[in-house]
Amino acid sequence: MKYTNRQKILIVDDEPLNISIVAEILNHEYDLLVANICDKALQFVSLDPKPDLILLDIMMPGMNGFEVAKRLKEIPETFQIPIIFLTAKHDSESIIKGFEAGAVDFVSKPFQKEELLARIKNTLQMFNLKNALNRALEKSQTYAKTVESQMVLIDKNIIISHT
Repeated sequence: MKYTNRQKILIVDDEPLNISIVAEILNHEYDLLVANICDKALQFVSLDPKPDLILLDIMMPGMNGFEVAKRLKEIPETFQIPIIFLTAKHDSESIIKGFEAGAVDFVSKPFQKEELLARIKNTLQMFNLKNALNRALEKSQTYAKTVESQMVLIDKNIIISHT
C-alpha cells in the first residue's frame, strides 16, 4: 500500500450512483473509503488509520444514518470524527435530528459540486485546527506539571540563610 498524506473520507450511501458521483468529485483530492450499508461503515471506522471525515446518508437499509452517527459519537476512538449528512432529507426535523445525533454539517441532495467541496474543506480545516489546539493544550499541561514538580523539589531543598 502506498503511503499518502491525503485526508481520508468515508462515504456511506446505499445508492451506487450517489457513491459514484461523490467519489468522482472527491477522488482527486482525498483518499476514499466506501460503505453501502451502515454495518460496513462501523467496521471501517474501527480500523486504523481512521477516516478524517464521514459523509453519511440518512436513509439506509437496516440501521439509518442517525443511529450510525449516535453510535460513533458514543465511542471514544471515533467521537472526534466529523460527520456531514449528505442526504435527500432536508426538512427541519431531519436537520435538527442530524445535528443532535452529532453531525457538524448537512448537505442536501441534489447538491452543487462546489458547495460540497467547500463544506468538506471547511470542516476538515476546522477539525485540523481543533486537533492542533488540543495537542498544544496537552503539551502546555505537560510543561506545567513538569514546572510544578520542579518547584516542589526546589521548595523541599532550598536552604535559607540569614546574615
